[in-house]
Amino acid sequence: MKHQNLILIGIFLPVMLSGMFDQYSLSARVAGCGDAFVAIGDAPSTLFYNPAGLSLIRGTSIEANYEHLFSIVNRANLILARSIHQHTVAIGIHLLDVGDSVSLYKERIVAAGIGLPIASDLYFGISFSYYSLSMQRFGSSHVLGIDMGLIGYIYDRWRLGTVIHPLNNPSIGELSHYHIPRSLTVGMSYVPFEGAVTILELERTHVGVNRMRIGGEFQIHPHLTVRTGMETPPVVVTWGVSFKIKQFILDCAFKYHTYLPITWTVGVRW
Repeated sequence: MKHQNLILIGIFLPVMLSGMFDQYSLSARVAGCGDAFVAIGDAPSTLFYNPAGLSLIRGTSIEANYEHLFSIVNRANLILARSIHQHTVAIGIHLLDVGDSVSLYKERIVAAGIGLPIASDLYFGISFSYYSLSMQRFGSSHVLGIDMGLIGYIYDRWRLGTVIHPLNNPSIGELSHYHIPRSLTVGMSYVPFEGAVTILELERTHVGVNRMRIGGEFQIHPHLTVRTGMETPPVVVTWGVSFKIKQFILDCAFKYHTYLPITWTVGVRW
């Protein structure tokens, strides 16, 4: 059955060649792993990365993150996910502001998604994101994007994930239409032993840019997990750490960019 999962995902890929919204570090945990997450899921922030990963969440989970990027960009989000029978639903909000003393650009996203099994160890997910974009001197615009993904086990310790953003190819603007940036992302994760996972992820954008992300997450103590990763191009090196106290997890991550200031992200999960 797991070999059939690989075939189904392979069939699904050509349909997904139409796109994706630009990815941000929407999670401190993911930022520490080089922003590679489409083949992991199991956290509320997967709503923005690969909605199929919602299927791996059990019970109720809440996640909040804040990122300070390149000294002038601030991002924050809050996501709630809850499993109901065999499927998991999630809602989230994401806020982005660009500017120091004056706000040059604002982005507001309200998203809702669902993940559910479609075969043994194979899961499907879909999410709907309402974007509100505002730019100084150019006004504001609103658009709806639909993301769709798959995630599944192909061997006991191997998991494959794939996602497109957005499936419906939305555009903004009245006089001049600008299509939301799109891409196809495919990732593979491997668990060599309990408490460790390695990730490889490839992204193809609609303008022909290819990106590669690699990362790793290692639990060195029941209350301490460390992470590292890299993304290229451009070359961005990341590292992070998590502290767990009962059901509460604090995530911290840092990004080193060749030409830009260090970026830090902090998040909480419970």
